[in-house]
Amino acid sequence: MQRLYYLADSIQAAEHLTEDLQNHGVTRDHVHLVAANDAELERHHMPTATPLDTTDLLPAGEGGLLVGASLGLIACVTLYLTGWVSSSLAYVGLFIFCTGFGTWLGGFVGITRRHYKLEQFDEAIQQGHVLVMIDADAESSSAIERFMQHQPQAQLAGRGTTWNNPLHPAHL
Repeated sequence: MQRLYYLADSIQAAEHLTEDLQNHGVTRDHVHLVAANDAELERHHMPTATPLDTTDLLPAGEGGLLVGASLGLIACVTLYLTGWVSSSLAYVGLFIFCTGFGTWLGGFVGITRRHYKLEQFDEAIQQGHVLVMIDADAESSSAIERFMQHQPQAQLAGRGTTWNNPLHPAHL
């Protein structure tokens, strides 16, 4: 799935844009808005972005899972080679604990940070612009881009995917 990023000039412009997108066939579930004042977006009944979209919760949690699983594997191999543990159930428990703890810790850190893909838009958002994120498959994204070229209240600010990279430098 591709994600298109547009900056709308104001909340009113984003509201009109959201309505136009829905009239063009883009469902509300595929539009996510980020503004300096999310309460204003909710007051206008607009599709606000969730914490999964605006924080590093998922990417950092996935990174924590990888680190925890790696450390759990190293701990299990070390214990096996030293012969300190004879029960295979203990190895499974240790691995699950390390993986779970790494995931929890990564998510805990990630929920406190801005999503690494949105950091580039923070200044514009603080200046009053509204970030409009549109999720689309490869076929419909080009049609949406053509449609958006005729929308003067929003400018294309970037393209990306909905896939998160748990190994992004922001998480290491």
